[in-house]
Amino acid sequence: MLLSAAASAVATITSPAAAGALASFNSPGNFTAACAADRRKLQMDSNVYKTVLQVVQISTAVVLNVMDSCKKNTTKCSTSFGGGSCCSADGAGQWAKHQPVYEAYESACAKVEEGNLLWFVEQVTTGGSGEPIVQSTYENTLPLYISKNCQSSDNIATLFKALDQDCVSSGGAILKCEYFNVSSIQV
Repeated sequence: MLLSAAASAVATITSPAAAGALASFNSPGNFTAACAADRRKLQMDSNVYKTVLQVVQISTAVVLNVMDSCKKNTTKCSTSFGGGSCCSADGAGQWAKHQPVYEAYESACAKVEEGNLLWFVEQVTTGGSGEPIVQSTYENTLPLYISKNCQSSDNIATLFKALDQDCVSSGGAILKCEYFNVSSIQV
């Protein structure tokens, strides 16, 4: 799977859509006015920007390692596209050694707007056109600072929709992407 869009934004995400997630959170959408205002403030802050760049760099490496680990541990499964292979991998252990970086990101964001650093799960289904179907689940590769004004279910749904669309449009044989809050994914 390819990393989707570039790290063009601040106050957002990392994952296989790594910086794409960052761009998604900053793209126009149906965010509430208060959330949109928070996003603009976070985007304009130079300290937030610096920490986002570090998080994206580390996340890219974490994602590549998690993807490699996942590919090595597939099992047969049923996907929404039919039979295939499934795998899952967790990036928490890799992020543990970079705790000061994501803590600096959270701290820089919190100085601008109150909120929380959340970790997300990305589930990606690839294949088709003669290629085998593979459903990969990547956990704890996606730290995202979300201001209090952006934590409503509607704002989160808008974010996930943008992430899903960015991921699928990133090219390759990506059939489907779904993002979840770590606590909401069904295992």
